[in-house]
Amino acid sequence: MLQILFGWTNSHLHEFYVFDQTETVEPYSHFSPYHVTGDYNPVLNIVMNEDLMSDSEEVERVLEKDMLLSDIIPKYTVMKYIYDFGDFWQHEIIVEEIVNDETVESPICLDGEGDAPPEDCEGEPGFREFLAVMGNPSHPGHASMKEWARGQLYQGFDMRLVNHLLRGM
Repeated sequence: MLQILFGWTNSHLHEFYVFDQTETVEPYSHFSPYHVTGDYNPVLNIVMNEDLMSDSEEVERVLEKDMLLSDIIPKYTVMKYIYDFGDFWQHEIIVEEIVNDETVESPICLDGEGDAPPEDCEGEPGFREFLAVMGNPSHPGHASMKEWARGQLYQGFDMRLVNHLLRGM
């Protein structure tokens, strides 16, 4: 679902961290600070493949193929999704409300804002440069950046397309 929302191809390493938000606690002393959301304690690491499994005693790890979001929500509602360990996109996910509507058969995107970064754009600095060049047709690199973006299958946010793809899940 997240890959569809961002228009990504699911071709990079990714993982989820699930946080216990029931009480404020000290984060693990040697837990990487970029994973910590607020003062919450990570309780679960959901990884995409066996290569990302390790013998950490701090955080339980499970394979994403063995886990459903319904297994952890509503008990835990704060997560961090990290996609593409090179570009290192971090997304904080906070479940604000769960709506049980049996007439809806698939996820639905209700709103969106801005365009997602294309694959392999070199993280936040590269995305800022991408937006600056793409937003300025007189920039000397505009044509080549536009061609590169096409090769990345980049397109702006289109909620109708997103919902069409979500219905196919």
